[in-house]
Amino acid sequence: MAKSGYPAHCDSRAEKFFTDIRWNDSRRMWDTKHPDLVSTPNVNINGTVHCIFCGNEMKSIQAGLRGFVRNSVDPYAVTGKSCICKKAMDWLEFQEKKKKLRAEHDEKVQALEQEYDHFFVNEKAITRLAKKAMESKYFRDGVLQYSYGESEE
Repeated sequence: MAKSGYPAHCDSRAEKFFTDIRWNDSRRMWDTKHPDLVSTPNVNINGTVHCIFCGNEMKSIQAGLRGFVRNSVDPYAVTGKSCICKKAMDWLEFQEKKKKLRAEHDEKVQALEQEYDHFFVNEKAITRLAKKAMESKYFRDGVLQYSYGESEE
């Protein structure tokens, strides 16, 4: 259950995307330009974007738009849609963990490749072998002619 001032379906992890406003009463407002906002899975029904997890209407994202610059993109342009429900926050957490695991995997693969770099092609050896092949009596018309031990009768 959401705290006072937050929408009913708001997960506690989504509270950081709201800002306190103190006009007529103490309320919280969706911060469309929060730098950590990311689009979550959605479906567009008749022009209204809904969360695929809870069915609620999505919140707009304007992240990356840090103010009006003359002759630039519309400072009020929507750059994505996000939901604040538990499953949407779980999905975002899943995406972050997946990104972290992929980065760790890439680092380990790179370390393994460096450890076993002697398995990779040695350009000097290939060049030397190619030169030797071209000098061979079996090299004709740009093709190395060879046999697998068959007799040439």
